[in-house]
This record gives sequence, C-alpha cells and structure tokens, in this order.
Amino acid sequence: MYGQAKDSNLTSSYDVPKNYQADRQRNAERLGHAGLIPFVCLAAAQLMVAPERVESVQVALHIYSVVIMNFVAGSLWSQSLQHAARRHDTTVQTFSILLSLLSWLTFLIDVHMGLLVMAVAFGVLRLFEREFSHAWRVPRWYEQLRDRLTVVVACSLILVVVTL
Repeated sequence: MYGQAKDSNLTSSYDVPKNYQADRQRNAERLGHAGLIPFVCLAAAQLMVAPERVESVQVALHIYSVVIMNFVAGSLWSQSLQHAARRHDTTVQTFSILLSLLSWLTFLIDVHMGLLVMAVAFGVLRLFEREFSHAWRVPRWYEQLRDRLTVVVACSLILVVVTL
C-alpha cells in the first residue's frame, strides 16, 4: 500500500506508484517556476510603472524576496532533521536562522541595497545547499531546478538595482 513500509523497519523501502517520482519532479518544477512569477513581473513592472509607483514595486519585490528566502532557508531545517545522523546538522540549522535574520534586517537599510544583499544571499544559500546535496541524496533534477530558480531570482533582484 502506498506510504506504508513493507515491514516494521522504518528504514525499509516504500511501495510507491511507478509515476510518483516523475509526478514529484513535475510538481516541484511547476511550483518552483510559479514562485518566479512575482520576481520577474515585479522586476519588469518597475520599468513600466509611473515614476511615483516605482518605489512601491521595489518594496513589494523586496518583501517577496524576504518571504521566499525565509521559506527556502526554513526548508533546510527539514533536510537537516531528516538527516540528523549526519554531521553538520547544527551548522545547517544555524545557517538557516542567520540567513532568515539577515533577510529581515535588510528592511532596515535602503531598499536598493536591501535588494542587492538579497541577491547575494540567494546565491550564498544556493552554494550552501550544494555543500550538503550529496549527503542528503538530493536528486540531480532538483539540483538543476534550484540552480535555475536561483539564477532567475538573483538576476531579477540585480536588474532592479542596476536600472535605478
């Protein structure tokens, strides 16, 4: 039966439908790309709105980037807890919290500098994730997806900063 271990050993394999992995990948890609919509649209919108609305668009992009950073950084906790027997789980959790705090602190600085800090933070987060992907047995397709998403996010944020 789906989701139930074949025996009482919790580390045993599970019965999953044949298309489960493909569905999981497809859903992750769809949701990941959907999450890019606000980044791309807000970056483009700041070039098209009336001058008095530009700052509002930039603030909206800044807020969204902080929310997404906290979501992704928080997902590191789940990964580290699933792999608690591995070394560095405290490092991962600490890094996750520090990135979340850093992202919220960017609200205390100029929005343009905040967007630049966020672009760099997304890159640093991705590099950090890559350090643990092998130990966490992250599928290659997910690694590639995270790379693409991070590039689009960072480029969207940097585009806003350089077009000021």
